[in-house]
Amino acid sequence: EEEIDVELIRQVRLEEPLVPAARRWLGALPRMNASNNWAVAGDRTRSGRALVCGDPHLEVNRLPAIWQELVMRLPEQTLTGAGIPGVPGMVIGRTRHLAWSATYAFMDMLDYRIEHCRDGHYRRADGWKPFRMRQEEIRVKKGAPQTVTVYENEHGVLEGDPGPEGYRLVLGWSGRRGCGAGMFNGVLGLPHAATAPEALTLFRRLDAAAFPWVVGDTAGHIGYQMSGRCYDRPPGVSGLLPTPGWEPRYDPRGFIPMEDLPTQIDPAEGFIVTANQDLNHLGRARVINLPMGAYRAERIRQRLEGRRGLTAADMQAVHFDLYSLQAEAFLAQLKPLLPDTPHGRLLAAWDGTYTADSQGATLFEAVYRALVRVVFGDGGLGREVVDHILTETGLFNDYYANLDRILLAPDSAWFSGRAREDLLRQALTEGLAELPRPYGETRQVVLSHLLFGGKLPRFLGF
Repeated sequence: EEEIDVELIRQVRLEEPLVPAARRWLGALPRMNASNNWAVAGDRTRSGRALVCGDPHLEVNRLPAIWQELVMRLPEQTLTGAGIPGVPGMVIGRTRHLAWSATYAFMDMLDYRIEHCRDGHYRRADGWKPFRMRQEEIRVKKGAPQTVTVYENEHGVLEGDPGPEGYRLVLGWSGRRGCGAGMFNGVLGLPHAATAPEALTLFRRLDAAAFPWVVGDTAGHIGYQMSGRCYDRPPGVSGLLPTPGWEPRYDPRGFIPMEDLPTQIDPAEGFIVTANQDLNHLGRARVINLPMGAYRAERIRQRLEGRRGLTAADMQAVHFDLYSLQAEAFLAQLKPLLPDTPHGRLLAAWDGTYTADSQGATLFEAVYRALVRVVFGDGGLGREVVDHILTETGLFNDYYANLDRILLAPDSAWFSGRAREDLLRQALTEGLAELPRPYGETRQVVLSHLLFGGKLPRFLGF
């Protein structure tokens, strides 16, 4: 069981980023909101060839888009798909022989350590060691260059100034060194792979990026491979909390071998589904320490199980499926408590499908948010903190299923001694008080150009 030094963590001083003004650019970086992909083997399709589908879910509310559609014409074949800046080839796409897609793996590639700092040094058993120091010049358009000092040691890059004595965080990334050539050669090799097994060996080489890849070939074979370089942590160290850097018993023992990462080829059920869920059972090492919930993966499985003669039209229907297993689980507890009011009857009649015109979906979301505020706000964190997490961070987006296990449990320490039914009734009272607009009206976005947004009028297309 992992040892948690809460008092030490409380003493850690959190620092501003190296370039504080860069905070406003964080919203411009692509975020992995969620994703899913699946492959159906040839013996389940009408054509006898594999069908591969992907929903990478990188944000679309940005201009220029992070995904760039590509067509690559080579002497022997043509590739179609999409790439992202900095990758020398197709990230998702298809050739004459293969189709493949990627999702996000939630592999733990980061390692925070706590360092005791003083006068530019960090503490070790045999004394104080100096941080390595380098100067980085940042050239500013229409302004003077800015110079920042970066401090690092064997664990990674320090967040803050090691001059004043105190505890600070050092961030390590498993892909920091030794990954570039594998990524480059793996991506460039995909156009020349002819079978799913060949592609899986290439995906294993993409160790700087933690993705679950699914692939299918024209012979009907399908496969799944997770990529990424995961720290091989000592027993009892989860990586979820920062550990003392001066304690060698917390040091990773290198990296998990690629051969131990989750993988699968031609499963008996005839399909493979990933949706950011826990897939550790497909490997020999536990490389996902905090996965997303399995709601979406289970819904895709429901649509595919036991079916044969599947076509592209069937896959399109799965892509456009809007039914929520999460809502189904909560409605089973909420419906017996619904009041006989107009809003209560609207939610009672909702079928769990998030169509654009659905008022029931909007009411359910309002009740769910109210339940989160009641349980985690009133039960400990405070509503102001919960509202900040909901609106300003991706924590609930990523880890909602872990919180759902508490919300759906018969009892929990978070309930503060109150009965679950009382909490649900309070959430219903608060949530059903909101205006039940059509769900689509709550999901509208304005696309703002990363470079020209606000500088040029919208009628020019920016």
